[in-house]
Amino acid sequence: MGDDRREEVQRAFNSDPREHPARILVATDAAREGVNLQAHCADLFHVDIPWNPSRLEQRNGRIDRTLQPEEEVRCHYFVVPARVEDQVLSTVVRKVGVIERQLGSLGAVVLAQLDAALAGGITQKTAAAVDKLGEDDRAAAVERELEAQRRDLEAVRAEVERAGRRLEASRKTLEVAPESLRGVVEIGLSLAGAGPLEPAGTTSDGRPTFTLPKLDPSWAATLDTLRPPRGRDEAFYAWRERPPKPVTFHPLTRLSEDAEQLHLAHPVVKRVLDRFLAQGFGAHDLSRFTALVAPDESVTRVVAFARLTLFGAGAARLHDQIVPLAGAWSGEASAVAPYKDRVTAAGAVALAERLLAAGAPAPNETHQARVRAHAPTLFAALWPQLEAEADALIADAKRGLSERARKESQELRALLEHQREAIGAADARLRQPGLFDLKDKDQRRQLDLDLKHLAHRREALASELVSEPAAIEALYDVRMHRLTPIGLVVMIPEALT
Repeated sequence: MGDDRREEVQRAFNSDPREHPARILVATDAAREGVNLQAHCADLFHVDIPWNPSRLEQRNGRIDRTLQPEEEVRCHYFVVPARVEDQVLSTVVRKVGVIERQLGSLGAVVLAQLDAALAGGITQKTAAAVDKLGEDDRAAAVERELEAQRRDLEAVRAEVERAGRRLEASRKTLEVAPESLRGVVEIGLSLAGAGPLEPAGTTSDGRPTFTLPKLDPSWAATLDTLRPPRGRDEAFYAWRERPPKPVTFHPLTRLSEDAEQLHLAHPVVKRVLDRFLAQGFGAHDLSRFTALVAPDESVTRVVAFARLTLFGAGAARLHDQIVPLAGAWSGEASAVAPYKDRVTAAGAVALAERLLAAGAPAPNETHQARVRAHAPTLFAALWPQLEAEADALIADAKRGLSERARKESQELRALLEHQREAIGAADARLRQPGLFDLKDKDQRRQLDLDLKHLAHRREALASELVSEPAAIEALYDVRMHRLTPIGLVVMIPEALT
């Protein structure tokens, strides 16, 4: 350790480590569970040493873990080179480091060998015994475990890649950008009679944060998810008086951020979205049309939106999809026709979504009045084509649901087949002659009960292999569908306004 680093550490020991930039943790076995150490500590000092290597690994893992903000963490050990115990410690730490670099963690075989080498106490030969781990006749077992866990790591990497592809596909399908979500939340808050979001600074990586406006008491339980953790001795009413933390619509990179991310599954966002999904136009505070000014456009375009919903047994919602239809409007109610060219239609829909997300300005009152007068006729003229588009989408959605039902039923059938094989193997093992030559009456009774249960479960599986996959497929059987009007977007060229 250099002189500068030694002085920094010494100052940290003489001050509150939570307030010092070195962020040092003195590790003991009494470290409190649940403390977010990795967000505040980058240096760990082992004052006392557990000779169980797994506990040593667990200690280091308290700060060397996901969302650690520091690029490097340091685990320190106090070593006296002339002392036998410290020589063994140096060997153990070095050996553990090699294993962790190769494997990612301590394997069960290696851990058992380390425990065995240290179980007899510390002698002059202990360091050599630890150093030779994996070089004796048990090396093959260690290598097999390493290879098995390497395969596990490869499987984890493959799963991470699959999750990344699913995330990208979901992002393309949902197209929920942080700015768009923020716009929806602000509209929902406005409809709830609240003010807009107020800027509250930025996160550590420069993402904007916002303060929620004052909301009526019915939001108290929802806002509890945004409040700081309640103190151990803090009264509930006092804790609820504390203001919610600032919010951001971007992912957080650190656990120590004094902000909360709002996403689609967050209770605040779900409550805002419920207003649109459940209440819709029933409260007469939403308009079925909107008029926007479209820069660099020469034609007035209209886009009608409807929501297609497929229902299964018991009115279970199986599928939701927005159905858009675009066309050009000459200014007369009857002179509107959908675009036949798919590329042109897709461009008009994309333009409407882009203008809505960017908060494009509305035209003057004259244009708004004209759109308001013609909006019902425009939507009625486009509705038959919307229904035709929905019919085509219903067929695609049914095929997708059938494929999902088939896949899930096959997975369940494979699981039940595996269970039946495991029951057969267990039954054969329990019936091995001489293996369970039990003279004790209670043990014999327990064995008979086990065999009876296995037989009963095997018999039940025969029918479950037929009924359960069929039940899964029935869940995705479409019983009815509904096409609901959403609204109309009219995009007027800027030159005409």
